[in-house]
Amino acid sequence: MSEPCSFFLRASIQKAEYLKFMKAKPGQPLVNDNWQEWWSSRHMHGRSDLTESIRAWNGASNQDIVNGWLAAEDTLTFSEFDEATNTWEFGIIMCSENYEEILPLLVFCESISQYKLFSPHDFAIIYPYFWGDSNVMAYMTDSQEGFVLSLAESVTDVAKDHLDYAASRLGEKWEKFEEKFTSSLA
Repeated sequence: MSEPCSFFLRASIQKAEYLKFMKAKPGQPLVNDNWQEWWSSRHMHGRSDLTESIRAWNGASNQDIVNGWLAAEDTLTFSEFDEATNTWEFGIIMCSENYEEILPLLVFCESISQYKLFSPHDFAIIYPYFWGDSNVMAYMTDSQEGFVLSLAESVTDVAKDHLDYAASRLGEKWEKFEEKFTSSLA
C-alpha cells in the first residue's frame, strides 16, 4: 500500500485578490500541451486518458474546497494568509498517493494564477514529505502566464529553495499538529 504524499502551495497574492479567489467558483480544467506532457511523464499503474480523468472540484467556492480539507482532520491541513507579506500558504500533510485524486488539486492551483502576483518564490508541490521518499508526484512553478507543471520526477529536480521551504513549513505544521494531539491525551 502506498502512503499519502504531502501537498504545499505558496502564492503571492494581494488580500483583495485572495478574497476574490476564495469567493470564486472552482476553476475548470483546461488540458493543454503542458498538462499532457506532465501526465505522460508520470509513472503509474492503469493510466487513463487525461481528458477523461481531469476534473475540477464541485463546490460553490474555492473557500468551500479549503474548508473541506480543513474539516478532514486526518489530512492535517492548514491554510494561512499573511497580510504582512501578501502570501497565502495552503498545505495538506496527508494528501494522496493517487494521481487521479490530485488532479483537482492541481486545477485548483492553476486557477489561482489569474488572481496572484508573479513571484519566482511561488510554487506548488506534491511529494512524500512525511515518508522521506524522493519521488515527486507534481511540481508547479510560477511563470508570467501563471503556474505551470514541471516534469520533475525526483526531489533532486525541484528548486532547492522551494523544496527546503516546503519541508520547513510542513515540518513546522506537523510539530503543531503533534503538540495538539499530545496535549489532547494528557
